[in-house]
Parts: sequence; structure tokens; C-alpha cells
Amino acid sequence: MNTAYIQRARTDILNRATTVRLNGATDVPISTKTDSGGKIVINTGNIEMTTPVTSVALLDENGGVITNRTTNFTPAAGKPLVFTFEFNVRGERK
Repeated sequence: MNTAYIQRARTDILNRATTVRLNGATDVPISTKTDSGGKIVINTGNIEMTTPVTSVALLDENGGVITNRTTNFTPAAGKPLVFTFEFNVRGERK
């Protein structure tokens, strides 16, 4: 795959990812976005929740879903959560 196109795909994910949505209703801001040689890492800040988490979605600037996951866990009281999304964007190695 063309190196310029791979860079474009990485930049696209970094620029478009704007919000994490929990349980289809609670929006959480993104605190960091990094690109380290093809590995995109997107993190939220610390979130205090006491209700069960059933879904986590990474949204773009228009509210479109970039990726989502279904889960079922109840956070421990007083323990902050951080949600991390990792994408490996790279071409074929020769």
C-alpha cells in the first residue's frame, strides 16, 4: 500500500475522532491522541462512573461511529476509568 495513503488514513482517524460515547448517551471528551509510527492511540481522561457500562463508541466530528464495542461491567466505586482505542495503520512490510 502506498505510504502517502497510509499516512492519510492515520491523519484521518486522528482528526475525525472527537468524542467517546458510553451507553449510547454519555459523551466523554478525548484527552490525548497520538500517532507513533502507525499505531494510533486515543484516550479519554479519567471518568468516574457507578452505573454499568454496556457500550463504548468512538465518534467522529459528525457523531458518526468510527468503532464501537459492546461490554457489560460495573465500575468499582471511587475508581476512575480511562478508555483507550488503539489502531494499527500500516502497509505491507517488504
